[in-house]
Amino acid sequence: MSPGTLPEQWPLAGGALVVEDEPIFRETVCSQLAAIGCTCFQAESYTDALRVLERERGIDFVLLDHPSPSENIPA
Repeated sequence: MSPGTLPEQWPLAGGALVVEDEPIFRETVCSQLAAIGCTCFQAESYTDALRVLERERGIDFVLLDHPSPSENIPA
């Protein structure tokens, strides 16, 4: 395989939920995931992520940003 090419098993099929409060990071990650064949859903907070998970089917994995203090997520 030459540099810059994807293995034969790609594109990756599936759905990803990216939870990130910074739009530029969220959009960059989704762009990269889309380039390998993922359907990408975005949420800017954990509250938004829960709404997306309730609404959308086909999310196979979630990428989470480190929780911010304002999220008040129990450990």
